[in-house]
Amino acid sequence: MKKNRIFIVEDDKIVALDVKGELEAQGYEIAGICGESGEVIKMIIDTHPDVVLMDVNIDGDSDGIELAEIIMDRYNIPVIYVTSFSDAETLRRTKNTHPYGYILKPYEYVTVVFTIEMALSRHYYETKYHENSILVQTVFNSMLSVVLCVEIDGKISMYNEAALRFFSLTGEQLSESIFPEFFEMYTEDDNTLIKDFFNKCMQDENFRNTDIKISVGGKFHLISMNISPILAMDGTVQRYVIIFTDITGKKKEEKEKIKSQKLESLSILAGGIAHDFNNLLTSIIGNISLLKISHNGDINNSENRSMMEDIEKSAIRAQRLTQQLFTFSKGSTAVRKTTDIKDLLRDVSGFVLSGSNLKCVAAISDDLYPVEIDEGQISQVIQNLFLNAMQTMPDGGNIELKAENINLDKSNEYMLNEGDYIYVSIKDHGCGIKPDIVNKIFDPYFSTKIGGSGMGLASCLSIIKAHSGYIGVKSVEKEGSDFFFIIPKSGSKFEPSAGNQKFLNANGYILFLDDEENVRSTASKILNALGFNPVVFEKFDQLYSKYRELILQNERIYAIILDYTLPGENYILDSVSELKKLDEEIKIIISSGYTNDTVLTDYAKYGFSAFLSKPYTVENLRSVLKHLY
Repeated sequence: MKKNRIFIVEDDKIVALDVKGELEAQGYEIAGICGESGEVIKMIIDTHPDVVLMDVNIDGDSDGIELAEIIMDRYNIPVIYVTSFSDAETLRRTKNTHPYGYILKPYEYVTVVFTIEMALSRHYYETKYHENSILVQTVFNSMLSVVLCVEIDGKISMYNEAALRFFSLTGEQLSESIFPEFFEMYTEDDNTLIKDFFNKCMQDENFRNTDIKISVGGKFHLISMNISPILAMDGTVQRYVIIFTDITGKKKEEKEKIKSQKLESLSILAGGIAHDFNNLLTSIIGNISLLKISHNGDINNSENRSMMEDIEKSAIRAQRLTQQLFTFSKGSTAVRKTTDIKDLLRDVSGFVLSGSNLKCVAAISDDLYPVEIDEGQISQVIQNLFLNAMQTMPDGGNIELKAENINLDKSNEYMLNEGDYIYVSIKDHGCGIKPDIVNKIFDPYFSTKIGGSGMGLASCLSIIKAHSGYIGVKSVEKEGSDFFFIIPKSGSKFEPSAGNQKFLNANGYILFLDDEENVRSTASKILNALGFNPVVFEKFDQLYSKYRELILQNERIYAIILDYTLPGENYILDSVSELKKLDEEIKIIISSGYTNDTVLTDYAKYGFSAFLSKPYTVENLRSVLKHLY
């Protein structure tokens, strides 16, 4: 067991040695002896004893009382005075240093030992108390919630650092405050609520809680306030602890969660409608494209062909609307291809403004760069921006559409990578946007329209960012707004469609699987027109049996086209390995209106040869098949 170490300050060597011998006999270790005041502090630092026995009157420039004060304050070592002085002045001075004992000479050693043990015990518990106080204070200040300690008279006697941060006050300012008058400065119209609440708490020792809205620094906060009493030993209320937490964000999250749940339900419905509608469009668009390549002269060479083209354009617009439903239902990710955006700008603007009292004045550069985009998503952006412009001009007028090539350097204001981009601007001459809200218009759920969801421009922002671009607005109130977006030039060259081509100069079977009868019928006609021998199926086991039969007969199978989703079947990944067991080189095409799965966006990784997006035309299907071999 470690011995307690005692340091003796005594200028009489005989007395010092006598004390040393007696203490060692009692089991203590003597850390050192010193009789010169100038040497005491240095020796204390070197030996760091557990207790110092201090003679009040010693040789040197300082007396024992001055030394004791330094030792206890700076080095936290307990000091016991051992002296023959008992006059009032000496007692007063020693008392002010808060010593751990005072022993008058001559003394008995049992008294010395008893005083040392009491000093050691007191110092141990004081040290633990100090450590616990630091721990409590650290925890107190690390709390994110504001904590105030309020006396019976309402004075704020304690506070944590969170309180200073929340109110942007100094400790002195907070200490001078009286509760609840302090909170009345922040509660505005509800300034009586805090006073009434606090008065009820003072009349009732039970814990109380309330929520209240306050304004700090011009910003509103919803806080949850808790007040609980601290009782004295006799059971009376000594003070109150007030804890409050800013729940503004929590309440907002709860509202957003409810809104998200509603949107989730609506998105499931939208996804289901879009899926079924897509299958109908596959039949409509596919049959129209078949009619366009028909040898029937009434269609090829008359006004009927023009009508067919109008029907096809309307169906393609409906397809874009379906794609927006997929995007809303989280059933679609960007499927990009190199595109000449000029036709997309003209088609969407014409579609949106059709039948309105507004005219589009377009200035589209003839040499506009090709861009790599998801046409459905970018058409959604263009449509939303035109609809916004229309709503600001109820009396009609011109909407200016501009598209041109630009080059951005490293220090561009849009914080985009340097390089070539296209710049698209849609400018109206309506009411403009107020300066205080212009920076909020792309925020989700922010809307200036009665009943508006605030998702239109937010979805535009999301889409353009996903295309590595920038969207913004320049607006002057009462003069109009100029919405614009910037997207990068494609690294690939745009290759326009070669036009309708009936045959691929290929032959063989194509096995086609889809649960919708009208899709199977349309696909069969298209594949026939392209020179193949199609065989269509509703279930996978039917297709597999026919596939096995054709393999055994050494028939050529050009490709297999599989629908991604079949009711009641989870077959798609297993099907690839099953089909390739019979022929490792078989070309398998995955087809769907959805693009929300990595199986579709990264089809090659899962063993598929191509992806066929619904709905499709003769040309779409021909193009996919053309690139298989």
